[in-house]
Amino acid sequence: MTRKVGNTTYRCTSSKGGLRWRPKSTVSNTVSNTVTTTTLRPAAGHFAATCGSLGNPCPTTATAKSDISECKVADMTYRTHDGGSQGFPRPPRAKSGKASLNILVLPIRYQGMTVAESTVRQRFDLEFKQSQEFMTRNSYGKVKLNFTIPPANEWPQVDVSPQQFVSSRESDLLRVTQDALNLITRTDLGAYDSIYVVAADGSWYWGGGGGIFEHPSGQLYGVYFQTGPASMANFPHNLGHTAYYFEDLYIHQYYMTRPNIDPFPMRYDIMSTGPDYSGWNRWLAGFLADDEIICLPDTGVTTAHRVTHINRADGQRLIVLPTATGKALFAEYIDNAVHIYELDSYIPHGAGPLKTLGTIAPGRTATFGGMTFKILGADTASVYLEIQR
Repeated sequence: MTRKVGNTTYRCTSSKGGLRWRPKSTVSNTVSNTVTTTTLRPAAGHFAATCGSLGNPCPTTATAKSDISECKVADMTYRTHDGGSQGFPRPPRAKSGKASLNILVLPIRYQGMTVAESTVRQRFDLEFKQSQEFMTRNSYGKVKLNFTIPPANEWPQVDVSPQQFVSSRESDLLRVTQDALNLITRTDLGAYDSIYVVAADGSWYWGGGGGIFEHPSGQLYGVYFQTGPASMANFPHNLGHTAYYFEDLYIHQYYMTRPNIDPFPMRYDIMSTGPDYSGWNRWLAGFLADDEIICLPDTGVTTAHRVTHINRADGQRLIVLPTATGKALFAEYIDNAVHIYELDSYIPHGAGPLKTLGTIAPGRTATFGGMTFKILGADTASVYLEIQR
């Protein structure tokens, strides 16, 4: 998969340190994956109303009465040493429910980088603005992002190129990141929820996140290192890692063992190839409250439920259907579709634990995982979804 920044096309390929974006001209023709770009679209896409405001009565719905804990599905492959999890309870360092995230973005001037401080700030300000719009929409206004770029006199300077800085450390992400942090003299790094060590300029991209690092500030978590353009920071996706400890929902190169494997089994989440976080990830992050979830653990019944569009700020917006320990089906109303997807938490990070099963629109009935879904109608904010289970 590729993405274009300016006049340079990048391809994502594997390396010793994980997936890396590299200029297309320098990469061999191999199977590759990608993360989503920072192009964010606004919330939109409601079905035409068939009831409610038109004077037509809407379908009768059932009241979901169950223990919400039955729907807080655990991640059966959660590994405490690398932190990522697609289930409950959340990892102890995840910022779930935190109203304000403080994010340090610290540029390094590599050899020959004389770009003005004002230019660097202007480039990143666009990314900050798009990221805050994304977070406001996905958190329903509950989370504010506070980005800080220190003054230029605090930016480390090195006398080698970004390529030399990386290659001299054998392209080992943990080693590269630790040595970059060693260049930072300020001692308040531990006060930030996420730290992004970036390049002041340049078009050559290399980067990644994860790990635990040592610094005079103390042990550091939630650190992301990158070279290349500001647009490659991809804050909405990478904050999913550094702040919320979500897993990647695209398939990593290591698991691309057959040519017919879909690299994007989960279609509508920015941790894969979508424009927003899925409803499940929003619940994990604390954006959706327990009373905004329709929890349906019972089987052998048919019920109808009002499901509000996922990007509206009130109403019940996610249906959770636990199917077994560590597994569940989900239904949510996204743009012009009801998205049905499943969690199999026995599938590890990078191998596709979340998977889109399909979408339905009014007039269509579909069966997934032994459950039948049918849209009975729509009002201006919600759909009425019948589930036979």
